[in-house]
Amino acid sequence: MSKLENELLALKNDPTVTADDPIDTKTIEEKAEWLRHKKINRAYSTGKRVEMEIAKTQNLDLRTIPDNFYEDLQAKAKEIRQAQKVSMPFITAKLTELVPLSFPNLITIGATSGSGKTTAAANITFQLYKNGQRVLILSNEELSLDVLDRISCMELGYDVNKRSTFTDEQNAELDKLRPIVGEFVRVVDTTYAGNPQLTCSVEGIDAILKSLEKQEAYYDCIILDYYQKVTISKENPNQNDHETLMQLSNILDKAYKVVKAPIVVMCQLHPSSKEANDFEKRIKSGKSIMMVSTCVVELERVEGVDYASDWICHKDRWGKSGKTVRTTWIKGKFKDT
Repeated sequence: MSKLENELLALKNDPTVTADDPIDTKTIEEKAEWLRHKKINRAYSTGKRVEMEIAKTQNLDLRTIPDNFYEDLQAKAKEIRQAQKVSMPFITAKLTELVPLSFPNLITIGATSGSGKTTAAANITFQLYKNGQRVLILSNEELSLDVLDRISCMELGYDVNKRSTFTDEQNAELDKLRPIVGEFVRVVDTTYAGNPQLTCSVEGIDAILKSLEKQEAYYDCIILDYYQKVTISKENPNQNDHETLMQLSNILDKAYKVVKAPIVVMCQLHPSSKEANDFEKRIKSGKSIMMVSTCVVELERVEGVDYASDWICHKDRWGKSGKTVRTTWIKGKFKDT
């Protein structure tokens, strides 16, 4: 299939284009011309931006200090010190010592399929909610209802995996608690506010994070669940997963320094083996997230021990690499051993 055919197929499958959209009445030649103009305009905008950046760099005089340089550094230092004073629990007391949940940090939690990425995200959220702090969850794994009910079940002591067997009284308690949890936990899923593919497209994640940059600090923590499901580039539909995830890593690298809240990224790993034991190589499709993260932790179920998981630090700017914390869990809650 040609590039043009691929792009037209992507256009046809785009849920934002309806049967009444004028673009559907165009001939194949008109559509090809529309795509050609779009490509040219995008390439032109990128080229002009790069040209301006190069010109600015060429005129850089490193013998002088930019205006307000030290004042800006002082303001940034004050902002970071203030953020670090706020108590931000990370699931358990021992894990709080291991993981620096404060601004500015980009924290990656890696796990193999079925090892508890979504459960971990819910545990992080639950502890912050109980601490009176706000969490923004960018979910391409679960719908908003599932995320809120998972956290509500943790509050009520219910097993969310047995939700289909809940009594009318239990469901009524969930209905009552859901909006209370929602005061502290905002979930943006794949169709939030009628925006299709919002949290599984690189442009959607970029737009959300850029909107947060422009707003006053509101959320105490941002969680992306999860990294490898951001597979769509609407601007470049032929882009492969590796390229899209590298683009996403660059977006997260810029965002965590300015959104005034730590960003936690849930990430899928290939299973460890003799042939593939290096953590970075085990990151599915996009190891670029390892390079830009300030802290990287692997969540691993303990073989031969029921309801136990190890949290292994593979990267940390403050020297905690190599440290391990063991937790147990029951009804979806992690606890220190």
